[in-house]
Amino acid sequence: MTLIIHGQRELYHLNKLLGKGAKVSAGTKEFLKDAREVFELIKKSYMENKIEYFAKIHSMEKELLYKKGPMLLEKAKGKENQIIYRIMVAIREFYLAASPLSGIIM
Repeated sequence: MTLIIHGQRELYHLNKLLGKGAKVSAGTKEFLKDAREVFELIKKSYMENKIEYFAKIHSMEKELLYKKGPMLLEKAKGKENQIIYRIMVAIREFYLAASPLSGIIM
């Protein structure tokens, strides 16, 4: 549970970084939606006690942290690099939270 809180804290810092009226690329917005999907899958697996969601979480983590995130970082400039980095850290924390949760469900 602590790791989920760490991921949420990263998103809190992201909100502070963005402020009001911040402009980000469509790719970064989609990346944030992906982070939310990882969180929602963890929440569903906990609420429904279903281990099946963990395979999806695992594949999403690999795709987002090792392919999509670095690709976005290469294209980003200025403040957007920090935004993408914060999203990547949140995804990583959410992913790490899935490991102890899978033990609880099993």
